[in-house]
Amino acid sequence: LGDFLLLDTGERGRVTDIGLRSTRLLTLDEMEIIVPNSAMATAKIINESGGPLECERIHINVSVAYGSNVDEVRKILLNVASETEGVMMDDQRRKPSVMFASMGEFALQFKLLCYISRPEQSPTVTDGLNTGVYNALNAAGIEIPYPKRDVILHQRD
Repeated sequence: LGDFLLLDTGERGRVTDIGLRSTRLLTLDEMEIIVPNSAMATAKIINESGGPLECERIHINVSVAYGSNVDEVRKILLNVASETEGVMMDDQRRKPSVMFASMGEFALQFKLLCYISRPEQSPTVTDGLNTGVYNALNAAGIEIPYPKRDVILHQRD
């Protein structure tokens, strides 16, 4: 009871009741899911509240244009994380971090990694981080690229 589960069918919720025939989960949308225990016994289940703490790490993918200052991008992302409500800042082992993940086809790819204290916070904190990153990069004049293609049409005579 009380564990926050992710089922292999994609449903997520907190266990509110375990009966003889079924288990009840309460989703983030406040909907109750009733899962037969026979299905629970054969399902792959991720206990998102398991481990030493109930916390969970959020991954925010960020792309910036080639030519952007990597150190400035890193600083902006960490600043956004520190100002976003719900991001854990007090635990030294779980402070936000930024990884320069790759040099992609059309952009530099970063990952902003932040811990939250409860899995239920994920949608709200993800929204806050995405909004903050978008606004901060725009304010700093750092381009957020998108794939561009040139199409050349040849005229036939």
